[in-house]
Amino acid sequence: MLPSILIAEDDDPCRAMLGQRFQRLGYKVFEAADGAEAVALTLNHAPDVLILDLTLPRMDGIEAWRLICDLAPTPPTAIALTATAILDLQLQCSEMGIFAYLTKPCSFDALHAAVRDATVQERALAG
Repeated sequence: MLPSILIAEDDDPCRAMLGQRFQRLGYKVFEAADGAEAVALTLNHAPDVLILDLTLPRMDGIEAWRLICDLAPTPPTAIALTATAILDLQLQCSEMGIFAYLTKPCSFDALHAAVRDATVQERALAG
């Protein structure tokens, strides 16, 4: 069975397109339009993978990730997806345990590969 994915992205067309593409591949998908919604959905549905835009309204991605790590019994494997290619931000994400850092525009194939890699790592840690 494929893992569940939460897509936290404030760009509605981008979020919908990613959600549809992952659903067509057989993933269970949840969608959040802002950081606060991402935290709530993570706590309610415990997705396996979180695709997290770092510049979200109401609560940015970094703040949302910190809260998820504090509150979720088992935080999902996170993939940062952002338009900002800043080395300091990439290092901060790595230090916070975010699995991958991808910059927009990002091909769906690259994002899907990161999701597959994240789930392989998750299974290796669990087993």
